[in-house]
Amino acid sequence: MDRRDVVLALLGEPATPIVGTTRLQKLVFLAEKEGDGKDVEPGFDFEAYRFGPYSYSLTDDMEMLVALQYVEKSDEQAPEIASSDIANIESLDADELLGSGSQMGSQDDNPEDPEAERQPVATQDDSVTYRITEKGVKYVQERIVAGDLNAEPIRQVRKRHGSRPLIDLLQYVYLRYPQYTTQSEIRDRVMGHNDGG
Repeated sequence: MDRRDVVLALLGEPATPIVGTTRLQKLVFLAEKEGDGKDVEPGFDFEAYRFGPYSYSLTDDMEMLVALQYVEKSDEQAPEIASSDIANIESLDADELLGSGSQMGSQDDNPEDPEAERQPVATQDDSVTYRITEKGVKYVQERIVAGDLNAEPIRQVRKRHGSRPLIDLLQYVYLRYPQYTTQSEIRDRVMGHNDGG
């Protein structure tokens, strides 16, 4: 199975986009680890990075899928999805999450600006929406019919984890796969988060 098949199967239907690059990276990571994505050749080569597991290959694949018109990428948020992520991201301290300069800021950058502490930005691309196109759906269906793709285990990963608030998704990944959190700039905040605030 080609790794782009994993991404397209995970995206599912045009009506169910994935909002945020961080969320996309973690869902594909889980599809590889817990779905049939483990049989992908070549693999995604996830490595420990600033927000946990990250794949440069996935970033390149997404650009290719957009160029092939299998995926649509936009900065237009799906409010019913993004607002829950933003609310949960805001529950983490701003000094770990603000994007500025090197994409990371500190609440000390402007201590008199209360909005600076509440800005809901986890990564530069967390407002990006990824949506499979009709062309992408047709491609996936053809791969399934040909027997080249078993999309169900990958879709089950999306079903189990796709609607989790981002902070909960990160916490799940960090707890299950700690070897991918060694470079994380938000590890302590993610691991210290609980539903009670």
